[in-house]
Amino acid sequence: MAVIACYRERDARRLGALIESHYERMQEWPDFTDLTFVANPLRDQTLNLIAINNWTNLDSLRVFCAEHYFDLLTIRTLSDNFHINGDVLTLSIPDEMYAPYLEKMLTQE
Repeated sequence: MAVIACYRERDARRLGALIESHYERMQEWPDFTDLTFVANPLRDQTLNLIAINNWTNLDSLRVFCAEHYFDLLTIRTLSDNFHINGDVLTLSIPDEMYAPYLEKMLTQE
């Protein structure tokens, strides 16, 4: 799982529409490692599957992602031809550090 953080809301909406269009056509989420999307570029930007939330503190978002074992993709800019400029923060910690969180998840009712 991953969180995608865009610096500009319009980029988040455009990327969200692109991701949803890919999902609607392929019935799977796009793979961001190869950035190959099958999408309708004319699709409107109304989002049905993806939620856009405003997060003002990038450090707290990084902590949130680490606590939930999500990778974090930050998108600085998204050009008109969908060239993406950003970074990927991949969670990589020793396996034993997962144990307390997994135990907590398993004991919750």
